[in-house]
Amino acid sequence: MKHWPFIALSLLAISTSPLRATADSTRPDTPELTGSAPDFQYLSHDGRWRSLHDLRSKGHVLLVFETTDAQLAGLEREADSLRRQGVIPMAVLHRGESANWSAIERLGLSYSLLSDPEGDLASQFQAGVAAGEPRPAWCLVDRDGRVCALDRDALPESGFAGVVELALQPRERASAVRP
Repeated sequence: MKHWPFIALSLLAISTSPLRATADSTRPDTPELTGSAPDFQYLSHDGRWRSLHDLRSKGHVLLVFETTDAQLAGLEREADSLRRQGVIPMAVLHRGESANWSAIERLGLSYSLLSDPEGDLASQFQAGVAAGEPRPAWCLVDRDGRVCALDRDALPESGFAGVVELALQPRERASAVRP
């Protein structure tokens, strides 16, 4: 699979479609969401405006919000495995582009970092700010624009590969593998 070049991206606009979580007895760790993921636009490394639906045409999209440097490095270790699953990893951080470029260079990242200094995108994915501080979260958007996995306030301790694989399985298979 083609590797995405590492890039720091600027957020332009976000749709206003909200996400709502509902209980899902077949996947207790993965809330089922109604509606589609908010679309957003960003300025790409090639100077062109792109959007989430552009990324989805190339694969499922994993958005990881507000990670530490150690978590960014952990995501980098998983990036090839995620790409083999057809998933494009992308981190969204509540800071400016220069800080993202610094992290890309310092950590040797091969995936994109999206600058969200005002927290607009995080807010649209309900991964916003708690007690004045940005908080970690992650969201998997499938190729159809449906949020098929979401966790707020935490990142998976065992990494993303397993939770992404489970989230992308058809419902019948996913419920069959749960104990």
